[in-house]
Amino acid sequence: MIKLLATDLDGTLLLPKRVVRLVSKPNRLVLHDFVAKGGQVVIASGRSLQMCQKIANKLEVPCNYVPYGGGAAYLDGQPIAEGVFPIELLRRIDKFIDDAGGRVYRIVNVRGDQIYAYGPRLSPLEKVATSLYQFVNMRYNEPKIFVNNDLREMVYKKGVLKINLIYVKEGLLNTTGVIEKLVPAFKSELELFTTRRACEITMKGFNKGETLEKLVKAMELKKGEVAVIGDDSSDVAMFKKFENSWVMGHAPEEVKKEAKHIVNDFKDIGNLF
Repeated sequence: MIKLLATDLDGTLLLPKRVVRLVSKPNRLVLHDFVAKGGQVVIASGRSLQMCQKIANKLEVPCNYVPYGGGAAYLDGQPIAEGVFPIELLRRIDKFIDDAGGRVYRIVNVRGDQIYAYGPRLSPLEKVATSLYQFVNMRYNEPKIFVNNDLREMVYKKGVLKINLIYVKEGLLNTTGVIEKLVPAFKSELELFTTRRACEITMKGFNKGETLEKLVKAMELKKGEVAVIGDDSSDVAMFKKFENSWVMGHAPEEVKKEAKHIVNDFKDIGNLF
């Protein structure tokens, strides 16, 4: 019997993309019905804790959280696991990126749920292009504090839980060769999930799968009582840890093959358990 459902946000619960209210009514009703039957919901996302809580308020159901791409887990509002980056490691990452070249923006989630951004200075054209890209893709922006590169140490000391690397080139978000160099250099120390335009980084052992496993143990549930659903490479860690796994039909083929079931709409899982 499924007692807990862990869901990704972007591309999963937050579909269709054109729903400005964040979560569609059919998706909300699925979760309402699940909770009414005694189920529990976990939001497992690359988003911040604050954004996950905002979604939970929209859902109007109680939730626990695995935010920051697995960088932390929260049970009843309290942290039960945090993968905080050592300051020396953060220094090495930044130096490696700077030395490797390429215009790479760093977006950093820290304890206290602030988000800091630093990196290359954006031209007016790049700012317009970035905003347009986010609007077209219906990205739900989270407030960021932009700081100069010389304030990195201040950011490090706040307790970093996740780093997003955003590629900036010629006024558009685009790929560079920096990540191809970064991944092999740090794969023994970090979890790195890449897309065409960004790279999500957490500490080794703090991916969505392993961190959700810590939360499930704290909730005194069995792994067979957990179902997970997602759509991207960062969700594969959940699929591998939990047999009751669902993947969205629009996911990349390499992601779909890792899950047990495929659904085209989030609301379809309501008929499955």
